Amino acid sequence: MAGHIPSGGEQGWPDLVNLEKLYLDHNQLRGTVPYELPKGLGDTLKELDLGNNHLEGSLPSSLGKMTALESLDVHGNRLTGSLPAEMNRMFPDVQLNLTENL
Repeated sequence: MAGHIPSGGEQGWPDLVNLEKLYLDHNQLRGTVPYELPKGLGDTLKELDLGNNHLEGSLPSSLGKMTALESLDVHGNRLTGSLPAEMNRMFPDVQLNLTENL
């Protein structure tokens, strides 16, 4: 797989509302992590792996809405900037891998 991460649009991800794990690592994904990504996934998603892609920019504040998240892996990308303040509520409960970014 290559390209951008789909945002899910206005409706989010209605077909994935019970998804617990999403692994998109090692897929040559480019662009930014869409602000809309958590819409429809935030209540059930426990693991999100976006590692070893070509993602850039900063993480969106909307990731702080992912109330069930236990593991977020974004290592090996080109992410920059600070963690959004909205993600503070996640710690220390979320395992976070930010290594190998700019």
